[in-house]
This record gives sequence, C-alpha cells and structure tokens, in this order.
Amino acid sequence: MSLSKEAIEEFKKIWKEDFGKEISDQEAYESGSNLVNFFKLLYEIDQRNKRDGTASKQKRNNKSS
Repeated sequence: MSLSKEAIEEFKKIWKEDFGKEISDQEAYESGSNLVNFFKLLYEIDQRNKRDGTASKQKRNNKSS
C-alpha cells in the first residue's frame, strides 16, 4: 500500500491536532498504511460474513422446508 505525499501530510496534520505531537514522514507513512490495511481487512471480513451469512440462511431455509 502506497500513500501519496498529500495523504502523509494530512495524516501528520490530524496526528498533531489529536495528540499534540509532530511525527516524521516515515512514522506517518507506517501508521497511515497500517490504518488503511486495518480498514481493508475489516471490509474483507464484513464482505465474507455477508456472503457466508446469506449462504447459511439459504441452507437453514432449505432444511426447514
């Protein structure tokens, strides 16, 4: 995952506002990448659960028929 220079600068600005501490470009890149990857993982899990949940409902409905 690659973050643009603008994304890194925005992350640093938000970090400074929230925590009152400046961080380096490298720290912002690593933390920002971790955050993006975390949300990507959550999204993938949600999509898998939705897909599996639909299949489970169909199986339950077929068994009860």
